[in-house]
Amino acid sequence: MNADAVAAVEPGALPATARALPYFGDWRPAELQALAPHCQQLVVTAPTTLLQQDDDDPHTHFLLRGEVRVDGPGEKRLIRAGDIDAGFPIANQRPSPVSVHAMPGARLLQVSTHVLSVRQRLTPDAPWNQLDDDAPWRAHPLAQQLLQQARDGTLPLPEMPGVALRIRSTMARKDFRLDEIASILNGNPAVVARLLKVANSALFGTQTQCESARSALMRLGVEK
Repeated sequence: MNADAVAAVEPGALPATARALPYFGDWRPAELQALAPHCQQLVVTAPTTLLQQDDDDPHTHFLLRGEVRVDGPGEKRLIRAGDIDAGFPIANQRPSPVSVHAMPGARLLQVSTHVLSVRQRLTPDAPWNQLDDDAPWRAHPLAQQLLQQARDGTLPLPEMPGVALRIRSTMARKDFRLDEIASILNGNPAVVARLLKVANSALFGTQTQCESARSALMRLGVEK
């Protein structure tokens, strides 16, 4: 990602910048000042790709001015400064299921995703029906729709994927075998690919690469 100008955000300037973003509505001034060293402002004068699909970029972006385009499978939309979506992280799932492109004239706040996630983990969650009615995120149309469906008991919940149901059913038996779980996983190459990525990561500090679902399960273990 290349922006025409990248500028650090001074601690004293961040509260004023964040005031326009509902995401930071419940942050205290001291928290914003501590966040400032992990922020940059990006100024774009030519079409710029902020994020490619499947990227694992360590930054989160908020739109301050101009517009960005979000492209993905079955999704193509434009987000403009002032839209409710602009006040929240743009495409913060990692790896990213979409690509994000900034249009000329856009100005964005770039923040370390790690720092945001640490703050989120340290902030206790409250039950949805006990949250402040003035919480900024409640203004989002999707949040309003989901809350209303939760109150009405009509909130549709996704079904558990078939592969997960089969694994759960198999592991419910006391005599299940590792080969049975591996056989079920082998029917879903995408799941196996993710499993191998975790098993072969530096986290486990091993030089031997797992090449099958069974070897990955042996390394990771199976928990009921």
